[in-house]
Amino acid sequence: MGNLREQLNQEMALRDFSIRTRQAYLFWVEGLVPYTARSPDHAGAEEIRSF
Repeated sequence: MGNLREQLNQEMALRDFSIRTRQAYLFWVEGLVPYTARSPDHAGAEEIRSF
């Protein structure tokens, strides 16, 4: 997930998200991994909604 995490962080920085917002989003995306047992970029819409 390291590369995806960096891409997400860079995209949020480009959009001028605050550091706290970026930290919160990354925290929740990282929490998605154990819930779905797969990388977030392979999680389906229904899995994300139920999370």
